[in-house]
Amino acid sequence: MMDKVFVTVGDRAPFLRKTLFDATGPIDLTGVVGVKFNMIPIDGGAAKVSLGTCTIVQTGTDPNIVDKGVVEYPWAAIDLDTAGIFLGEFQVNYAGSISATFPSGPDKIYIVISPQLG
Repeated sequence: MMDKVFVTVGDRAPFLRKTLFDATGPIDLTGVVGVKFNMIPIDGGAAKVSLGTCTIVQTGTDPNIVDKGVVEYPWAAIDLDTAGIFLGEFQVNYAGSISATFPSGPDKIYIVISPQLG
């Protein structure tokens, strides 16, 4: 099932916050080197966001535990300056140049950027 996000041109809040899952549930982000966000037009073409830096969100009281898979991407003005439909994904980078993409497979994040009405 495709995850859908609706935003309006120019609106940078709220940030894009998602929980990353694998087949067993939320992924454990402990020890992750970094998380990046990518977004492309649904009909192809140049990336609107390429390797945008994300924050791993602390979901509990222990700052050393990030096992709930929550990440956040702060929109830049240029990310949301054009109305359209886009596909997004997060790239999780582990030590040793190993990476994994979420969501994997064909079910990317479906991002609809609507024009301002006024």
